[in-house]
Amino acid sequence: MSGTDLAEETRALVADGIARIGAAATSEDVRSVESELLGKKSRLSELKAGMRDLGPEDRKVLGAALNESRSTLEAAVSERLADLAAQERRVQ
Repeated sequence: MSGTDLAEETRALVADGIARIGAAATSEDVRSVESELLGKKSRLSELKAGMRDLGPEDRKVLGAALNESRSTLEAAVSERLADLAAQERRVQ
């Protein structure tokens, strides 16, 4: 696969991840999804490890997509955790 194809895969992972993060009902659920999406055994980590097999141009494309994906998912996790914390404070 080319770097462009793999970059498209990262975008699909982000779309799915954002939906799963948004659907998480508790902070624990968010952390679980975060681990699946961003952890050492995640698909994003696998793609990053596989970059060494790509040519320089494909590495550049995939690297940029991976960085953007990670940032987007981390922001979604932070936002959802803040939303859940606010909801918990309102309930108390």
